[in-house]
Amino acid sequence: MSTSDTTLGEFVSRLRQEMYTGSNRCWPCTGLNVGLLTCLSILSSIFITPFFGIVSFLIGLTAIWL
Repeated sequence: MSTSDTTLGEFVSRLRQEMYTGSNRCWPCTGLNVGLLTCLSILSSIFITPFFGIVSFLIGLTAIWL
């Protein structure tokens, strides 16, 4: 494993909070977060650029997944 893989893994593990993920995840909250993210990404695509909307959606999904 390279140094960059270890650094990325350490970064992700610092962000992830086990009490809110896995079997402890609040699925209604996750659904609400994804819904809000979708609405904001669509608005970003309309009022800024489609590229910005897509990128913000992907970054948001990654944050919700953590």
